[in-house]
Amino acid sequence: AGSTMRSIYRDNDLQVLWGYNPASMAEASLSLLHPLLEARRGGNCTLRTPLRLVMEHHYSRTADWDAVVARYGPHTPLQRVAGGCGCRVVLFTRVREPLDYYVSFYRWTVWWRQRENATTHGRGLFEWAPRNLQSAILLSPMSSGWAEYLGVRTPRGRLKRRGFAQFDEGEPGAAAARARLRSLLDAMDL
Repeated sequence: AGSTMRSIYRDNDLQVLWGYNPASMAEASLSLLHPLLEARRGGNCTLRTPLRLVMEHHYSRTADWDAVVARYGPHTPLQRVAGGCGCRVVLFTRVREPLDYYVSFYRWTVWWRQRENATTHGRGLFEWAPRNLQSAILLSPMSSGWAEYLGVRTPRGRLKRRGFAQFDEGEPGAAAARARLRSLLDAMDL
């Protein structure tokens, strides 16, 4: 979600757990489940101040969205216990307008690399911009590293950047990649 979303969380007095690692998701779901179970056993879960917590899974080395949904999705122990205590667990992902996403990513990670080494990283947003950046990162988070670090004028960079075409009509596996992305977005509440 990035710094924009974290400022919204902070402005709304939400506690935030922030993680890059799917393993931390398991830990965090258990740390939420145990107090809810205790409160429920004691019969006082509705007397508590409502818990307002946002957990951000920024991204990790692997796109283990199935693990996130398995821990927090609609049929999980956490959802059942939380629901019994009047707490709602909502999964959401932030999908930005493509141009906004490209400009933000470029300003955050690329422009200064281009300034320091245009021979490797190219010149300007249009030379750098890989196709389908946001979708590729959702399915394969390390795509962000390839877009950020490898440059546009290196053999390895050109090879890795071909992966951004995975959603294009006519590419092998494009229909499967689009279906996987659609199922990921459908698993979110918002």
